[in-house]
Order: sequence, then structure tokens, then C-alpha cells
Amino acid sequence: TSVSIPAGSSTVSFYYGDTAAGSPTLTATSSGLQSGTQTETIIPAAAAKVSISPTPNPAAVSATTNVALGLQLVDPFGNNTTSSGTTTLTLSTSSAKGFFATTNNHTGTLGANATVTFANGVGTATEYYGDETAATPTITAKNGVATWGTATVTITAKTSGAAMTIVQGNNQSGSVNAAFGTALEVQDVDQFGNPVPGVNVTFSAPASGASGTFAPCSGGNPQT
Repeated sequence: TSVSIPAGSSTVSFYYGDTAAGSPTLTATSSGLQSGTQTETIIPAAAAKVSISPTPNPAAVSATTNVALGLQLVDPFGNNTTSSGTTTLTLSTSSAKGFFATTNNHTGTLGANATVTFANGVGTATEYYGDETAATPTITAKNGVATWGTATVTITAKTSGAAMTIVQGNNQSGSVNAAFGTALEVQDVDQFGNPVPGVNVTFSAPASGASGTFAPCSGGNPQT
């Protein structure tokens, strides 16, 4: 911006504001004059929101907490700030089988909320989260009825300890050299019942006695 010093005066006033907390340097220049600088200090405004950072993300389904939720109070302009007095936030999850705890590797009540309190002058906190459902639940932080922040956590199925379950095709009977009427279908699920993707499944016929062959579709060529 530019300002003009009136004739017969040696000073002029102007005003400055900033949405970013920090120490900006203001520089005044004029042709034929030595430039001047002045450093201002911009402090954050009062807390109005919270930034939620899940780590790690994604994480596997678990019976105990395994995701750290880093909470940072921010002002309306996104600057990190601290609490003026006591700030209490309520955390909730969109998952019916998600849960919170104050420590990692800890159990919690499925679907229950958590309360996080910031003392005067404190701007950060950590809460821990776990979930038994493979999905992308939303974590919401509220101050009273006002939503202060949200974050999405990606929860994946647990590949270790998975088990195969029968979906359809069990206990069928049929004529010799004729295909069963219902295709054989199985599903790999983890300990919480979440489907595990990308698993190769091998069907094997009995080596002796009554046996058979497999085909990728009804009426297809036999497969061994």
C-alpha cells in the first residue's frame, strides 16, 4: 500500500493487520530517502477449532487402541493457539465399533465418546483410537454443540489370523458327471468378521473315493 505525508508535516499514520501469527517485517521506501523497517508481532487469536491428526493412518482393525489422535487447538485463521481458561472437547466416531482410550494398546467401550480437556495455556493433547470394523470412520470433535474439527481414519482388515468361511455351495448333492446347481463360494475374514481382500483361494477335490473337477463358471472346461 502507499501513503502520502502532507505538505508541512513529517509524519503520517497507517494501520496494519495480519491473519498469520508471526513476526512480519514492514518496510517503508521512498525515492531519494533511506528505507526504514519495523517488525511487528502477531499473536494467535482465541481457539475456535481443533486440528485432528491420526497416526498411523491407515491402521488395521484392533481390539485395542492403535491410532494416536494428535489434537491441536487453532484460531479462526488456522494458527496454532492455546486454551484461554479450560477448553473441553467431546470426541465421537461414526463407527459403532470404534472406541477411545487415554493410552495406546488399551481397550474401550464400543461406540462411546471421549472427553479431552485443555488446561489454560495448553494447546495440544493426544487421545487414542481403535476400531473393529474395516471402513473409513469420521472422528468428530465438538465444543458443546459446535463442531470444532473432523478427521477420517482408514481402518483395514487384519490379514493375520484370518479364517475362511463358507458363503454358499456346501452340502450339495447331484448326479454323476453333472455340475452342482450352486457355485462354491468362500470368503476370507479376519477375527472381527471383516472381509480380507486380495487372497488367493485353492479348491481341492478328494484324492481318492468320490471326487470331481472344477470350472471357473457353470458349464466351463474342467480345471485341476
